[in-house]
This record gives sequence, C-alpha cells and structure tokens, in this order.
Amino acid sequence: MKWLKEKGYGGAFIWTLDFDDFKGTSCGKGPYPLLNAINNELGSESTASTESFDTTTAEPENTEADTDIDMTTAEPETTDDDTDIDMTTSAAEPTRPI
Repeated sequence: MKWLKEKGYGGAFIWTLDFDDFKGTSCGKGPYPLLNAINNELGSESTASTESFDTTTAEPENTEADTDIDMTTAEPETTDDDTDIDMTTSAAEPTRPI
C-alpha cells in the first residue's frame, strides 16, 4: 500500500475477493480483513506525498505548417495490349419453374 500511495495512485485493484475472510473465522482479525487493510491504509495520509509539481507546458519549437506539399496526381499507367475482352454473359436456364 505504501508503494501505491508514494506513486500517487488513488486505489487498489483486487482480482478476486474469494480469499477474503468474510466471516472473520480464519485469521482472527474480524470479517473482511483484506478489504479492511486496504481501506485503512489507503484512507490514511501517513505516506502520502505533499510534494508539488510544476505544471508549466513548454512551447512547441516549430508552430509553422509545412507548405511544401506536392498535391499533383500521377497519370494512370496505360498498356498497349489490344486484346479484346468478351464482356457478354449468358444466363443459364432455370432447372425448375419459377
């Protein structure tokens, strides 16, 4: 818990609560010892950082837009192939009445 607080995290994640002692009969620390330990530690301010941080943002070095963009479009390639392509299709007769 100390590490979480030193890093400035606001909470902890528990994958499963199945292993917490809901009735308080296994460890002698009362019901919900895992959740209570997390709550007690994260609720205290004993290791919380009071250090302040500089939030000034540096100015970008270059704010001018790049205006040297080539906006020409290349011509499509053509071929000298004069092969005729049959663009006709034929439909098959239906095998059952419609």
